[in-house]
Amino acid sequence: MADDEKFEFKAAMDEIEKILKGIESNQVSVDELVDHVSRATDLLQKCRAKLREVETQVIEVVQTVSQ
Repeated sequence: MADDEKFEFKAAMDEIEKILKGIESNQVSVDELVDHVSRATDLLQKCRAKLREVETQVIEVVQTVSQ
């Protein structure tokens, strides 16, 4: 998933899972470890932001329906 593409939550979670599996199975060299952890951290931040955004939207919809 390139940074300039539209963010997709599922694609980000899949990439995080792939990174974790690579680290856990020792497929990531020490030289690559920082880059992989950095990428996973960036994706996690984007996922959290997306979840907060969706939560806000859901609350707004529920409040609209409740009125």
